[in-house]
Parts: sequence; C-alpha cells; structure tokens
Amino acid sequence: MIEIGVKALYTIILFAVTLFCLREAWLVWFEHPLQIGQFVGTKDGADAPSMADSFRRLVVQQQNVLFDLYKGADSKPGEFRVSSGDVLTIHLADLVRMPGSSLDSLKIEAAGINVTSVLTTLRRWIVAPNEITGSVDLIGTQVIVSANWTNPPHTSDRRTAWQMLVLPTQATLQAASFDLACRILFARIPPDDVWLKDVSESDFCTFSTALFKFRAYLTARSLAVNEADTKAANELLQTAQRLIDRLVVDKSNLIFAYKLGGYIELEQVASSTNPDPNVIKRQLDKAQALLSDYMKQFAKHDPSASDADVQEKLASLVTRGGAPQTAENLGQVDASTFLQTVNSALKDTTSQNASNTPLVLRPGTSIGPAEGKTAGTFGCFVEKDGRKFLLSLAYIVGAVGDSVVSPALIDVAAEHRKIGKVADVDGAFALVTIESGLEIRNDQIKGVAPDPRLNSAVRLIGRNMGTSKAVITAVEVDGLRIETEHGSLVLNGLVETNRIGLPGDGGGPVLDDAGQLIGLLAASSTTTSYVMVVKAFLDRKGLKLIQ
Repeated sequence: MIEIGVKALYTIILFAVTLFCLREAWLVWFEHPLQIGQFVGTKDGADAPSMADSFRRLVVQQQNVLFDLYKGADSKPGEFRVSSGDVLTIHLADLVRMPGSSLDSLKIEAAGINVTSVLTTLRRWIVAPNEITGSVDLIGTQVIVSANWTNPPHTSDRRTAWQMLVLPTQATLQAASFDLACRILFARIPPDDVWLKDVSESDFCTFSTALFKFRAYLTARSLAVNEADTKAANELLQTAQRLIDRLVVDKSNLIFAYKLGGYIELEQVASSTNPDPNVIKRQLDKAQALLSDYMKQFAKHDPSASDADVQEKLASLVTRGGAPQTAENLGQVDASTFLQTVNSALKDTTSQNASNTPLVLRPGTSIGPAEGKTAGTFGCFVEKDGRKFLLSLAYIVGAVGDSVVSPALIDVAAEHRKIGKVADVDGAFALVTIESGLEIRNDQIKGVAPDPRLNSAVRLIGRNMGTSKAVITAVEVDGLRIETEHGSLVLNGLVETNRIGLPGDGGGPVLDDAGQLIGLLAASSTTTSYVMVVKAFLDRKGLKLIQ
C-alpha cells in the first residue's frame, strides 16, 4: 500500500510538471504575456540579487492582489461594502487578468543552477519580450525603485514616462512592489474609462493602497481576539483614513475616495469606545458630507445608475436633520431620483436650527440617552393610573434613572431637549416618564393589535422618512442576540419580517394593516427585521395605549 501511494504521489507531481510545461509552451507560441523581468538590486551600495529577485516576485503577487481588489464577478460599477463577508470592489468591467509566465513568480534551482533564470533568458531569445525591468535600491530604511516598460498598452496619465519611471520612495519592499503593481494596473485601464478618465496615476495608487488597508482592517477586526489584535486592526483603519483624507483635501477626481472616506467614518463610529456624543456627531457629519459628495458625482457620471448601499446609509444619516416624507425605497431608486428626494436634507449640518427641536413628541421622532452615542426612534405613549409614559426599548434609552433627550445627541439639532427619565426596565422594554409641559401624540396608531399572523402586512413608522412596509415571515422567534452599547442582549418572543426601516429606526412602532400596534422594531440584518410584540407586556403591566 505504501508503495502504491508513493507511486501515485510521484505520478501526480509528474502530471503537474507536464501541465506547467505545456502552459509555458502555449505562452511561447501563442501569447505575448507581460513579464516582470530582471531587476538589479543593491543594499547600501552592495549588490543584492536575492533582494531584487524577491522584489520581482512580490510585484507579480501584488498584481494578483490588485486584480482581486477591483474585479468583482457579480459587482456593479462603484459597489463595495463594509459588512463582514461582503465583497469590497470597484468594478472595472473591461479588466482581465493579464497573462504572465508562471516562471515570474517561481524560483527553481537544480544542481546549483538557477533553472528559472535560464528558462527566462531562453524565452527572451525566442519571443520579443513585453517586459518590465528596472532596479531596486535599499538605502538605510528607504526603498527606491525605477522601472522601464517599453511597450505599455496605454497610460491614462500623460505625465507617466515608463521609459524611466522613478517611483516615490517607500519604507518596505512590500509597499514598493504594491506601488509598482498599481501603476502597471493603471496603465491597463482605457484612457476613456468613464469613472477614471480624469484621475491621476498618483491618486489611483493612493486610493488603491487605502482600499487595500481598509479591507485588511475588516479582516483583522473580525479575527481579533485580544486588545493587541484590535489595536493592530485599528492602525490599518487609521492608515486608510489618512490616505483618503489626503485625497479629499486635494479634491481628487476619483469619486470612490469620497465613498470610502464615508465608510471609514462610519466604521470609526461603530468601533468607537468614546461615548462623547460630540465626537460621534462630528464623525457622522463628516460621513454624511463625504457620501453626499460621492452621490452627487456618481449621479453626474450616470444618473440612471444606483448605489444601493450608499443610498441606504446616506438616507439614514440625513434623517438626523429631518428628511422629507417619502414612500419610496431610497436604496433602490436611481441616483438622480435619490438626490432629488433627499436634496433638502443634504445641507450643511451646521446650518440646522432650532426648528428641528421637537415641540410635539410623536412616534417616529429621534430619541436617545442624555449620555451616550446611540440614537433610536420614539415608540408609543401609554398610561397607568393617570401617569403617562413613553414605551421604548431599554437598549435605546438606558437604565432606570437615566435621562432621555430628543433629538438624540448624535443627531443634527440646535437643541436636544430633555423629555424624561427612565422609570422602569422590564426585560427588553423600558418606560420613560414624560416631562411636564410637553405635548404627546400617538399619531397613526389606532389601538393594540391582536396576536400577529404569518404573511400579514406590517408597516414601520420610521425616523421622519415616512413608513416602510414588510410582511411577517415568522412568529415566536426566540434567542436573538444583538450587540448594544452596553453589551450583548438576548431577545425572545419576536416577530420576524423581511427587512424594514433603516439604521436608527430601532424602537419605532410597527403596525398592522389596520394601523394597530404590533410592537417595536428591535433589530435588523441586511435581509430581516425583528419586532418585540407589546400586547402581552401591556396586559401584564396594566398599561393602556393613549388614544
């Protein structure tokens, strides 16, 4: 048996070598592949051939990294997302992986002879090379690279002279090889590409580095198991932010820089351990401004296109200042329609005034704790023995004794009015006493609904964005774990619907088709929402809905 296994292994190796040789033969006869040719290396003035060889192989590897960064099989122009498992890509539809010899990324030695070098030399004699050559010099901690590509396909930046291209100084071979690979990629992009025709090579490479760092951050964040891991991940995010900030300050024509910048700010908010609402608000304001700039430029390029992920995030952000009523799904309309719909809300956040202060408290209004970085939505008003309360979710308003304000501190307003204190927390629910002198209304709520039924229609009263509709897909759902500002929370007795509402709609009332209250929106994923049913809680506590 052992002998048979060894023979099988040996046969597999021979078969693999045969396929490798056949591929090389095909390239020699029928293709004209790009070759990363010989690089001369020096280290502090002394010859360093091994360093040069390592650099050459790194360039080949970085070309594949960049190809995978930009080439999404099912992506549309401009789409890249930040959720775990989603593809980060800006789709270059005409980009194909440029054929290259496998010898470029291998080093084969036999009997002391560098077989790779011999075969590369023979190949150069047979076929006129389409190759990039150059030098790499390490002086102290600085890596200096020059490259020569005599027959590039084209360059989008006329300032690029491949006959003698000297790259900006880098600190590592890894960074230098990424920069060179990026410039090779940029030369392959057609000069009339609708998204990149006015973009400089330098801006493209800066953005590519930022996008790569951001994707590396997402991977590192998901794998972090201790404080050191988290710190290392955050350093990647900060590096990406510095690069994007540079492009934004210089008013780069690369519109995706503004999109990535907005995503980075939102990620900073999500991962922040600083509860200072003023800091959070500034970050949200910056994210809103960057995503607004992106959508305006995106619409100019293609008014009929859409970027569902950005439109959803931006729609959520603009509700902080009071957005127009609309029944449209703002994540699905085209870019031009989206901008027209939310245009009045896409103003400088510093121009907001006291008119945003809620004089009348009603379902759908912004709400949050007086100390904290979270924001949610008013639920409904109930009463017992002459006392009036706001019914909300505990993770939105806080613990017993905490003050509650409206709008939430991270939302846009000249004044955040205290509307009451948390009087009782019972499981997932919280009751908030209402300050005297405030008018309250249960607009649109026509009573308490009976037990919810599968496949029945529901609608959410969201944060100033009109109502969103959905259908109940499951009842009596238990064991839903959500992450809150105060840690993990497990919810039971939920109603499940297809996704309804936007971020910030948590706590908003969900009604049946007769306008009766089913419950409060507890959580959402990208496809599903969950509602805390209120009827049993109201009956147990002896609470009545204010009509």
